[in-house]
Amino acid sequence: MDKKKSKSVSLFRGSFIVSLLNRFADFVYKKGQTGVVGEALTAYDAENKALHRGFFAGLADRLIFSKKLKHSIAKKSEQSVFVYGVQSIFRRLAGLSMRFYGVLLFCFGASGAAVSVFKYARDKVTDFPSVDIFCTCLLLACGLIALLSKDSFSNLLLENRFLSCIVFDILGARRSVFDEIERVRGNKLFAVVLGLLLGVLTYAIPPAFIILAFFAVLLLYTVVVIPEIGVVAAFFALAFLPTMVLVAMVAFTFICYALKLVRGKRTFRFSLIDASVLAFMAFMLMGGFASAGGSGSIKPALVYCCFMMGYFLVVNLIRSEMWIKRSVYAIIFSASIVALYGIYENFFGSLKTTWQDTEMFEDISGRVISTFENPNVLGEYLVMVIPFILSAIIVSKRKSAKAANLFFLAACCLCLVYTWSRGAWLGIIFSLIIFLIVSTSKSIILGIIGVAALPFAPLVLPSSILNRITSIGNVGDSSTLYRVHIWEGAMKLAQSFNLSGIGVGTEAFSKVYPDYSLSGIEKAPHAHNLFLQTWIEIGLPGLIVLILSLIHI
Repeated sequence: MDKKKSKSVSLFRGSFIVSLLNRFADFVYKKGQTGVVGEALTAYDAENKALHRGFFAGLADRLIFSKKLKHSIAKKSEQSVFVYGVQSIFRRLAGLSMRFYGVLLFCFGASGAAVSVFKYARDKVTDFPSVDIFCTCLLLACGLIALLSKDSFSNLLLENRFLSCIVFDILGARRSVFDEIERVRGNKLFAVVLGLLLGVLTYAIPPAFIILAFFAVLLLYTVVVIPEIGVVAAFFALAFLPTMVLVAMVAFTFICYALKLVRGKRTFRFSLIDASVLAFMAFMLMGGFASAGGSGSIKPALVYCCFMMGYFLVVNLIRSEMWIKRSVYAIIFSASIVALYGIYENFFGSLKTTWQDTEMFEDISGRVISTFENPNVLGEYLVMVIPFILSAIIVSKRKSAKAANLFFLAACCLCLVYTWSRGAWLGIIFSLIIFLIVSTSKSIILGIIGVAALPFAPLVLPSSILNRITSIGNVGDSSTLYRVHIWEGAMKLAQSFNLSGIGVGTEAFSKVYPDYSLSGIEKAPHAHNLFLQTWIEIGLPGLIVLILSLIHI
């Protein structure tokens, strides 16, 4: 059977049509690489070397003393009382016996339950939050389990498969650090007193908050020790946390990386694309402090710059294969949660029709937003994530991993459909085309087959999707017409402030845009186009720098 199958495959591959398509694909691919566009996109290495041979080479020669200064700072920091004290506290906490933590947790849970009973007796409270009851029971159960263990906390991490998988495989901690930690019994009386105090504290603060605060402190310390975890955590939390919390995460991780850099524990590489990103950050800062929006532009400019600092974290910290895998799977798992929730919302949630023309698309009951505030933003997020899942499918060697990634891909694609975002649909089509072209020259054959299959799309796709697709560019749709009118006014605004821009943020835009807008479209928050918005905010030079950064990537 296998011989017949292989023979059929070889006959198919050797057929005249397939052979002709392969030759055509190779011809187009080679022409693309040697053409003007191909040379512009592949000349990065030569440009980068030229940059380092010129300005940066001379700068390094002049600042050679900085290496000695860096070595001196690293040596003094390693010998400092603060670093030594923090390391000693960590080693002592990791070396404490599990029975110490068992006493602490059990007393915490017991005193927390006593506080709840006291509240009931005094205030006749009968509707305790179920989360508080769950946390109290969890503390008691974990305390009893820990009391039965004879190991230290560090030994438990080394020997328990589940915990070692989280700490060493997922978080990336080194086993050698825990191997060297000696066991410490700990004062049981201190554990009792501390547990009782934490339980009494639940009178004013819910136990869930205390537990979350503990894990937050633990995470912060972990990021101090391993800044890479901060990057992975930010990737995972991207779809769930408010913007300013993410800003705080990125800023804290950058500070931890800078401390490691000063101590000589991490390195910093600078290339041509880094120069482009720094230049774009400079334009953003100027657009924040010199703006028509006044002081209201400073905050969004700093937020943009903080997220751009995240770029330097990724390129300097996420280098090894393991950290790349951790980052990619953090993105995939996070996106899968978002997508599954969006699918649930489509079938069982209450959908909103705020972002659609209900008269033209009456067959669409509403658009999902999942953990975001807008279906278009959700669509943009999924468009950026899906190529990561495709990459994971390609590199996965185990069948179980491929099957799991295929499930995640299906969930994200289905959720993308339910956003009914036409811009996101076009975005995923173009991103997949680019992804395939970069992956293999045979993608051109797939493109030809796809174009040939377009006339048969109405036989496969539901009418609601077809109506939505064919409405792209139809100014009869109020949403499309609204954007077209915004673009008309925004283009006039961009041309009036061609070089300087008006400044960063919605306040600057809302002050200047009404003077150029069409009648009835004065309250637009932005230009609904990234490149046009960049042109408006920081001028044509800033837009050029952004495009150069994208080309260098």
